[in-house]
Amino acid sequence: MSSHNVFPLNGSVESKSVRSRRRMLACGGPLSIMMAFYLAGSSIAYASCQTSLPGGGPADYLFNSPDIQIDPSAPVGAVLHSATTTMSNSGPYNIICTADIGVMNFVGAPGTPNGKVYASSIPGVGYRLRYSSNPEWMPWSFRYTGSSLPVAINNTITFELIKTGNISSGGAITGVIGLAQVVSHGFTAWRISVNGSIIVTPTIPTCSVQAPNVPLSLGTVASDVFTGVGAEAALGPASNITLTCAGGQGGSVGVNMVMTDAVDPTNRSDLLPLSAGSSAKGVSVRLRRQGGEVISYGPDSADASAQNRFFIQDMGNGTLDIPIRGQMVQTGASVAGGSVQAAATFTMSYD
Repeated sequence: MSSHNVFPLNGSVESKSVRSRRRMLACGGPLSIMMAFYLAGSSIAYASCQTSLPGGGPADYLFNSPDIQIDPSAPVGAVLHSATTTMSNSGPYNIICTADIGVMNFVGAPGTPNGKVYASSIPGVGYRLRYSSNPEWMPWSFRYTGSSLPVAINNTITFELIKTGNISSGGAITGVIGLAQVVSHGFTAWRISVNGSIIVTPTIPTCSVQAPNVPLSLGTVASDVFTGVGAEAALGPASNITLTCAGGQGGSVGVNMVMTDAVDPTNRSDLLPLSAGSSAKGVSVRLRRQGGEVISYGPDSADASAQNRFFIQDMGNGTLDIPIRGQMVQTGASVAGGSVQAAATFTMSYD
């Protein structure tokens, strides 16, 4: 059988990161006086703590919102970023309650920590907080006997980002990240917040395919090679899908691929049927990776759960050649000579 080499691969790249309002109506007559007195009295009983700040509300510790570049290749547990701030309010600061203050909790918010590290909105990145009067990271608590607790306004809060797992994308940290609570009185003595948003960007490489169309030669195969269904011809020479990755800073990205049958995208086998331009009969095409692993076909998708997606390697900055080889396989009871053409697409994803 005479066969030859047309095997175009068409490439695609997909990158793969309440307020309630209360109104009081005034009514005339003696009943309105009693009602107003009752409401005022119940309000004082509930608000059993306040601070010495104007308005009696909680103090604030604010962290400014820099853009942070982090190294995703750092080991789990590594400190990715550290910052310290002092109380934003001025003047003397006291926590004043109508009875003993009792237990105070110093916690990150929201959520429950894993040890001393709280989860952030960024996968693989957590945070921890420490108040300068105590070397222990939050959460911690203490009991205070007395109804007035003076707090030094020059005490500091330290905020650290900690690597907790694989980091494949960035994100933003916003809002309240910690609280000091007077537990028995249901009162928040101070808040630890991000002023705006802290933008965290992992310095992982971004990759692109150098040539989206990769021709692959199957060579010329004698018909007597095909002795029955399943008989395989020799592998043709390798063709490379070449990636260029850049922009990383000590980090790496996982490179993955899915190949899709260009004629029948629902094909999930490891055989590629011949395209309309072929004149040979009774054969299909099988593709293999560098180590000889057979490639099965999947959807045109960069999703991590895509069927028959396969991992290639972790990649830092540089160039990566991904060799692919092909061979003819007998699939019919008999083989008729002629040209063999087939096509597949490949989808790269990175995580």
